Amino acid sequence: MKLLPLILPPLFLVTSSMAIAGELAFERTEQTISAKSDEETVSFAFPFKNTSDAPVKLESIKANCECTEAGFAGNKKVLAPGESCVVSATMKIGMFSGSDAKKLTVIADGKTYDLTLRVRVPEIVHLSTRQLNWPQGSPAAPQTITVTVDPASGVKLTEFSLAGKDFKYEPVTVRKGEVYKIIITPLQTATPLCNTFWVLTDSKIPRYSRYVGMLTITPPSRDK
Repeated sequence: MKLLPLILPPLFLVTSSMAIAGELAFERTEQTISAKSDEETVSFAFPFKNTSDAPVKLESIKANCECTEAGFAGNKKVLAPGESCVVSATMKIGMFSGSDAKKLTVIADGKTYDLTLRVRVPEIVHLSTRQLNWPQGSPAAPQTITVTVDPASGVKLTEFSLAGKDFKYEPVTVRKGEVYKIIITPLQTATPLCNTFWVLTDSKIPRYSRYVGMLTITPPSRDK
């Protein structure tokens, strides 16, 4: 009996010659860091591994904020099968205190991987609001800003000041060294305006030394 040569269907030949898409597996996709009160930056690390049987091209990392810089450890460009690497990121804290989150998008072989960076900065001084608003033409009623200070910090309030003379204010001590109220009243609400206020402390750390807010009288919105 004559044996016929084996002929594979074209579809099988095409499929078998295709490279297996690369895959990255991250140990974690979210990380939270508690910063010290005097730190200006915090650093994050996201280890990952190529779990596929094909090399993976590491293309780019995009951050959703200019305050965050990130890169692949060792300036890695291609990750071999089974090889590991780390996404390293640095976030500038600046004058911020409290909790905040930023995002990174890792692009590799056309696929995207989302990472979340969270930071907690001690909130030694807390303002209940940084903006008070009165609608134009409304009663010139007083509004209050509550300032709370962590007594363990040793920080003391030294001054409250306003830009201009369109508002009057009255500081009230609720609990010395801990809680204060600042009662602010506009002299008029007939004319729109915008003023700045400052809460100053004796802290040597810049982010806790000055807090800035706005006082506004706004005209009614107009439908377009």
